[in-house]
Amino acid sequence: MGRNEREPRDISRRRMPPSALLRTTRSVPVVIVRGPRAPGVFGYAVDEWVKVVAETTKYPDANLHQLLIDLEAAGQRYQTAQRNLRGSRARRTLRQALILDALQAWAIATGDSALKFSRVWKRPDGPLIRFLGAALDPILGVDMIGYEVLAQTICRARPLRKSG
Repeated sequence: MGRNEREPRDISRRRMPPSALLRTTRSVPVVIVRGPRAPGVFGYAVDEWVKVVAETTKYPDANLHQLLIDLEAAGQRYQTAQRNLRGSRARRTLRQALILDALQAWAIATGDSALKFSRVWKRPDGPLIRFLGAALDPILGVDMIGYEVLAQTICRARPLRKSG
């Protein structure tokens, strides 16, 4: 390697923040991030993160740390952009972008690129739907959307994932 050339970095593995702890419960390992946060920074509370992780148990090789980083970054982007938006169309577009970010985080962390879900009594269900519900509820709060809208967004996102 020449003097000005850098060695390529492996960006698939990010280091855990110094305040992060890995705690194993009976059912799932949970990454708990502790330490001072700025009041405007989005982060999952411990019980919220346990709900998110519980939906990934079907994927034992899931990279939970990367999932946490990606979801908290998406939540931060959403909350920052939301402060400057006016109008329902802009909010809807921002919410769709957040859902797509969460779907991408799921696909990267679990390796599930098919984005499948099932229906129970005509209601969308399955690990992906429950994951999105658990991951998005703390970010969206009162603006949280229903499972049927999540299922429609997943169906629209499938061709996007296949094309690139």
